[in-house]
Amino acid sequence: MLEVEPVDEDDADTAKRLKFYQREHFKHAESIGYKRRSLATNEVNRMEILYWSPLTNHEEEIMEAMRKTYERIHTYKDEEWYGQSYEDVDDVLKIIENRKQKKYFRSSRLNENVLTSSSTTK
Repeated sequence: MLEVEPVDEDDADTAKRLKFYQREHFKHAESIGYKRRSLATNEVNRMEILYWSPLTNHEEEIMEAMRKTYERIHTYKDEEWYGQSYEDVDDVLKIIENRKQKKYFRSSRLNENVLTSSSTTK
C-alpha cells in the first residue's frame, strides 16, 4: 500500500510517479478517503491510497489493512514523540460512496504526458 499525494497536473513529478505506479500495476483505492492532520505542522493532508496485491481486488480488505497500518505505525509513540495523539482511525479513514473525484490513473493530461515520455524512452 502507498499513501500518495493527489494528482497535480501542474507538477512534472506527478507524471513520473504516475508512470511508475501504472508500470508496476498499482490500483487506486477509489472508495477510501484518507486525510489526517500533521502533528508537526497542524496541516490537514489528503492522500490517495494505491495498492498492489496479487491476492485481492477488494477495497474492503485494503481498508482493513490501511486501518491496521494507521493504528500500528502512524500512531506509534505519537504522544511520546509529539506530545499529542493523532486522530482516531475512524476520523482519518472513510469509505466514500459515489466518490466524485478524478480517478488517480485517468487524468487525461497526465496520461498523455506518460504515454509521450514512455514512447520516447524506449
